[in-house]
Amino acid sequence: MASEKPFLDLKLSVEDVILVKPSKPTPSFNLSLSTIDNISELNSLCQTIHIFEPSNKIILNDDPALVIKEALSKALFYYYPLAGRLIKHADGKLRIHCNAFGVPFVEAIANCKLSCLQYLDASDSENAKHLAFDNPLHEDGEENGYQYPLGIKVSKFLCGGFTVGIGASHAVFDGYGGSQFFQAIAELASGKSEPSVKPVWERERLNGSITEYPLQSPMDEASAAVSPYLPTTKLVHGCFKMIKETKKLGFSREYIMNAVDTKETESEHFDYQGIGASMVPSNWMHLGMLENMNIGWAKPVNMIPAPCNMFGTVGVCIFSAPSDLDPSMKGGVRIFFSLPGDSMPKFKEEMEALLLVKP
Repeated sequence: MASEKPFLDLKLSVEDVILVKPSKPTPSFNLSLSTIDNISELNSLCQTIHIFEPSNKIILNDDPALVIKEALSKALFYYYPLAGRLIKHADGKLRIHCNAFGVPFVEAIANCKLSCLQYLDASDSENAKHLAFDNPLHEDGEENGYQYPLGIKVSKFLCGGFTVGIGASHAVFDGYGGSQFFQAIAELASGKSEPSVKPVWERERLNGSITEYPLQSPMDEASAAVSPYLPTTKLVHGCFKMIKETKKLGFSREYIMNAVDTKETESEHFDYQGIGASMVPSNWMHLGMLENMNIGWAKPVNMIPAPCNMFGTVGVCIFSAPSDLDPSMKGGVRIFFSLPGDSMPKFKEEMEALLLVKP
């Protein structure tokens, strides 16, 4: 685990939020989301930060924020639902109102070089929070989730490097969809006239139906374990690096559709995350979120999940590919997690002991 001290004096000069609209006219109507998209736990902002090292290549506009903003506008012509708003229908289900309203976009200028932050390759969660996009336009008093499906923040550093903080509604994006959209922005920012992969909206294929035989949960209130460190409001974030590759798991189509039907049938469940009874691992190793953001004139060297709202629970543990900054980590894995502050010392002790065990 990295032991370097974080740079504690990061300051950002942040400009006003603007709305980036599609570059050409787009359809206007409502789109339904699938049963999976309407799982309440997914109605949250998934935040990532993409780090680009300084480049010696000269670009036409010489301003990464402007180039990315223009590429975003072009990408929204193909991904036009992202320029709309998330609304909750009378039936309680989420929908996207496609109205070309625009994607919130923020520019910021930092007071240091990216090297001062070690390109965010250490466990520097406090600085990462400042570089993430955190939705500023959610209407108070409404319980419709995040009103905007997407938001972007570009922060420029004194060295010429920059970060792109992306906030995406997990109800609209899954990992593959997000990576595909990021790739479209990168391709258009590098000069291509259109993205290599066009999006297809077929959420109806993952709509479930009421079933008399829902899958049985392996956990209930009677059998769930309880953490002595919870409840607490003091969560701390960490990242371990391991030179081991995770195994890929697969499920049959029949199992997946049965799970979808179960979600459609059973909307109520107990809060096993709130009592610390469960950890949900999420494997980002295969998503290509680092290499898919290669703009050509700017090389992405790191990508991290931002420890903001997504890490507001102890229930999420993310397995991610290593950065390009440490050659010794090639083929390894980084593990991002959140824990109650009082439990972190014991967890570090056990993890470090595990790393000493030979396979």
